[in-house]
Amino acid sequence: MAVNGQMIGTAPHASYYFIRSESPFSEEPIEEDFWAQGVEIADSLGADVVNSSLGYSTFDDFHQGDFTYEDCDGVASIASRNASIACHKGIAVCVSAGNEGSKPWHYISHPADAFDIISVGAARAVDSAMASFSSYGPSYDGRVKPDVVSVGWDTYVVNAAGGINAGNGTSFASPVLAGLVACLRQALPQKNALEILDIVRQHGHQYLTPDSIMGYGIPDMYQAYLDNAVAIKEAVRPAPSVLLYPNPCENELVIPNSDGSIRQIEIYDVSGKLVRRVENCWYDLNTISVADLKSGFYIVRVKTDTSIKTAKIIKR
Repeated sequence: MAVNGQMIGTAPHASYYFIRSESPFSEEPIEEDFWAQGVEIADSLGADVVNSSLGYSTFDDFHQGDFTYEDCDGVASIASRNASIACHKGIAVCVSAGNEGSKPWHYISHPADAFDIISVGAARAVDSAMASFSSYGPSYDGRVKPDVVSVGWDTYVVNAAGGINAGNGTSFASPVLAGLVACLRQALPQKNALEILDIVRQHGHQYLTPDSIMGYGIPDMYQAYLDNAVAIKEAVRPAPSVLLYPNPCENELVIPNSDGSIRQIEIYDVSGKLVRRVENCWYDLNTISVADLKSGFYIVRVKTDTSIKTAKIIKR
């Protein structure tokens, strides 16, 4: 939205990487490989959420590589396969459904057909009316697509000149939702990427009666938070902090235990997978090797005699 002439996004305090995979001069099948590489780069940087506002169906300069609707099965495209892998590695992937609803193609494109990701159709904020240009589902193998719908009609955007105006497209709907997904991930740190995206689907206004136009519908993100927050009263109280260094770390992580209260140290990756556990923690300085861990974000969980403390670290 725009406030006093300033653009405010749905995750204004998030940190962003811009990864370009498209060729500006033509539409070629190799761009799918670029997309696959782009999401791998995002994984290496520790991204929690990926938004992708593009889609592949037919190619202007290489019709031998054209897809058909029968290829919208979640596996025919390398971009779709990598999108699904990214979700299982801990990244919540949001993809625009496409703007083909009133065109001959009509359906979602790749990688919006991928398994486990969220494909996003476009509606108007003022009355929730569905945009006629928004691509239709289902996937060829019968899965609900698009998954949900967000604001992609009369959406506030920043134009090339730096001004603010309204624009139309599922390319705008997907980042609006991706920002909300980022906020939900922050609010529900105990949930992994797949769980977060499933929560979004479950809170669509037509979850029990999905269709090929709006999928599960318009998600109520605040209700999604309320229904899944654990111990809200405790959540408003800052969790005990963990003293550790260096952060970012490269080969070793040091956690002091001057009072001897630490009983267990665990490290989890962003998907919630346990990657390190230390049981014998009686040393004044507990030095944990992290050299073999991939670069990215990790959660350190320290159990003491009286509490459980957590901290986020960056592995270079």
